[in-house]
Amino acid sequence: MVDIQPLLRHLIIVAMDIRQDYPAGGRDERAMELILEELCVLPILALHVPLLADALLASLCQALRGASLADRSQLYKDVASGPFFGYNQPGARQPQGFRWLRPG
Repeated sequence: MVDIQPLLRHLIIVAMDIRQDYPAGGRDERAMELILEELCVLPILALHVPLLADALLASLCQALRGASLADRSQLYKDVASGPFFGYNQPGARQPQGFRWLRPG
């Protein structure tokens, strides 16, 4: 969670109307660069979510959170190649929505 100031909020709303193929060097490009620069320096606010009451689920959440902090890209690769949704079963097809997660 981040703390967004009113000016940045307004810029983001205005940017929603900017076409994706905006011309280089123009007002739209400068606005998009400003938004990205401001987003990069925003202070991150702590988001406190209570852990689950079930011990097994709580330990799984803690492991995922730790893996995300250690190496997020590796976590995404591990999840995409892991035994989720029956993907590891013989003859199972990978859901199309998960193909973008797999490297290569």
